[in-house]
Amino acid sequence: RYDDCRLVGDKVCFNVTNTGEQNGQEVWQLYVRSFEQGQPRKSLKSFGRISVLPGETVRVEVPLTEEMFRLYDENGDTFFSEGEYELQVGSSSEDIHGTLRYSPAPKGRAAGFGLYKIASAAKMSAEAAE
Repeated sequence: RYDDCRLVGDKVCFNVTNTGEQNGQEVWQLYVRSFEQGQPRKSLKSFGRISVLPGETVRVEVPLTEEMFRLYDENGDTFFSEGEYELQVGSSSEDIHGTLRYSPAPKGRAAGFGLYKIASAAKMSAEAAE
């Protein structure tokens, strides 16, 4: 089960709980969706495998980098858009457990990549992470 998906600093954080009775492994995935025309519906930007004991909850922290928000134009060149993005956490592209919406920090904002949260619509499933 995935829950408590949120932004903490420049990281997406969420919990994975093994609600089963056996040791489990889960491959989590982070997708980024741009609302720019001509961009893919979503792009896989990070993933990892965790081991979870029966009844255990593991907190996953995924650092956000500027590279995750680079887009491609029709010539294959990259650019950065300050528009809105959707971050999706799940066990596959079709099995999303948490969704957050963000925009890059406005120009002139100090220090780091600095995303700021504009809305949160975390939807967590009740499925076991086995």
